[in-house]
Amino acid sequence: MRNVVWSGSSIVMLAVCLSGGVATADDSTSLGDKIGAALSAVNSYQVDIAWPAAGRGGSLVVVHGVGSRYRETRRLGDTISFIMLGPTLYQRTSAGWHKFIMDPNDFASLSQPTAFRRSAEPLPDRTEGGVTVGAIKTTVTMVLPDLDPVSSTRGPGVCTYDKGTFLLRACTFDQTTLQYSHYNDQSLTIEVPAEAKDAPVVNLPPILPPSS
Repeated sequence: MRNVVWSGSSIVMLAVCLSGGVATADDSTSLGDKIGAALSAVNSYQVDIAWPAAGRGGSLVVVHGVGSRYRETRRLGDTISFIMLGPTLYQRTSAGWHKFIMDPNDFASLSQPTAFRRSAEPLPDRTEGGVTVGAIKTTVTMVLPDLDPVSSTRGPGVCTYDKGTFLLRACTFDQTTLQYSHYNDQSLTIEVPAEAKDAPVVNLPPILPPSS
C-alpha cells in the first residue's frame, strides 16, 4: 500500500492546514499585518498552484469551521488528493483511498497557531483584468511549533492584493504561481466519500519531538 511520505514539505502542508495560516504580530509591516489578517478572517478560499517549468499544478481548498476540513489536490504524473478532518488524513492515489490517524502529540503541536513572519515592501499599483490592484514584494517565513529550528521561507516574490479588502489575488515565487479566489464562497464544501471513510486505518508514527 502506498503510504504518506513524511518529508519537510509534508510537515509544512500539515501545519498550514491545521493552523489555518494565522498571521501574528511578527509581520514586519502594517501592510503585511493587514494582508495576513484579511486571509485569516475569511471562512473559505481556494488557491490554484502552478509550476509551469515542471508541468505540474494543483489546488488547495481551505474551509474553516467546525471540524476544520481541508482538501489538497496535486498533479505529479497522477493525481493525489488529501482530505484532513481533525487528526484523520484521507489520501487518494491511483490505488484508491487510504486513511491515516496522526500521532496525538503531532496533531496537538501542528494545531497550534503557526507564526508567519511576512515582509511587505509596497510596489506601484498595477492593473489586473481592468482592475487597479495593490502590489508588494514579500518574503514569508513560517516557523513550525515544536520543530525548532526548522522553518520554511518563500521569497522574495511579488503578490497582488485587493486594495479595499487586502485579500490576496495572485503571488509569484520563483517558478511557482498562486491564484487566490472563491473567498467566503459557500459552494466550497469538503465531504469525505464513503469509500474513504471505510478505508483501512493506519496509525502514523510520530514525526515531531515530544512536547516539553
